[in-house]
Amino acid sequence: EAHIWNDGFCACGGYQSAYYNEETGVYEISNAGQLYWYAQYLNETNAEIYAKLTADITIPENAPNWQPINSSYAYFDGNFKTISGLKCIGGDAQYVGLFGRENWWYEISNLHITNSYFEGKNYVGAVAACMGNGGNVTNCYVTNTTVKGDSGNVGTLVGHLTSSHIINCY
Repeated sequence: EAHIWNDGFCACGGYQSAYYNEETGVYEISNAGQLYWYAQYLNETNAEIYAKLTADITIPENAPNWQPINSSYAYFDGNFKTISGLKCIGGDAQYVGLFGRENWWYEISNLHITNSYFEGKNYVGAVAACMGNGGNVTNCYVTNTTVKGDSGNVGTLVGHLTSSHIINCY
């Protein structure tokens, strides 16, 4: 049966896959469902893939609760685009953010997160909950976003940082 996509979400509960550009080797994300697909794909496969936003993304109000990306490696270029309306309510969960934790090497760049909500117990950050063993967050900023945690390691941009760098962010 054919999927009927609405902003990358199907009534069946599926997500539209991101477009893979064979020429560049990059997954291009242009809608909310593709962003959810990217997270699900990385969380299931732990693959090392490059992704880039190709449009501003507004998460619909009725979208599922965000499940943070937890992969060993992630290369994510926001391409100077904005993600708005992301909600990740983790309750007693640790590692809450767009990216949760990895083993632990992220390259996240050129991203704006706004009008979003992240809540968990420990290790909470809008862009990344925890970064270690190298990697960078570069040219990223967070506005009009709530980041809440019950214990330590909570930050608007990144919750916990070791052996990584935050460069030109606010």
